[in-house]
Amino acid sequence: MVVDVIVAAGLFYVVASGGVYNFLYSSPRAATTASSSSTTAAASNSTSAASNATVGATTSTSSVAYTIGVATSPTLGKYLVDGAGFTLYYFVPDQVGNATSPPVSHCTTALNCIQVWPVFYAPTIVVPPSLNASSFTTFTRADGSKQTAYLGHPLYLYLGDSSPGQTNGNAININGGYWYAVPATPGATFNS
Repeated sequence: MVVDVIVAAGLFYVVASGGVYNFLYSSPRAATTASSSSTTAAASNSTSAASNATVGATTSTSSVAYTIGVATSPTLGKYLVDGAGFTLYYFVPDQVGNATSPPVSHCTTALNCIQVWPVFYAPTIVVPPSLNASSFTTFTRADGSKQTAYLGHPLYLYLGDSSPGQTNGNAININGGYWYAVPATPGATFNS
């Protein structure tokens, strides 16, 4: 039974009851698959050979390693993930940035917020065709560190997500406000 499908870091993940499986597309006619217990490569001629791929890694020079990708869930629809497939979140109390004003993060060391919701920062943005790299910006936080924002919303990871595809931080009211997975559908509304 497939529970979730994720596309990130040049990989197509399928989260199923038996584990997390990823598929790396190196060409339209060949794919590399990996799981936590075994790794195989399948080519279009149906022959198999051993591969040293691991979950979250790419082995083909023709694949693209995205720093930000898109995952799909039956309950959430399309949402943003980092290059390893972990869900990206936004914090409702944050000040959303715009063309004249940078974002302001209200997740700091107070109440251990930043320890539970680590800042997401990607110095270079590489996204799949369904996203626009110009929708992502970098801003400097009050503590001097850098953070990536999407459509003006500061981005975070969640310590409670222990593997790619988990969305354990979605719709949680903690550290002074609600947290949500970042919608990846063009024109999507952010919760407030």
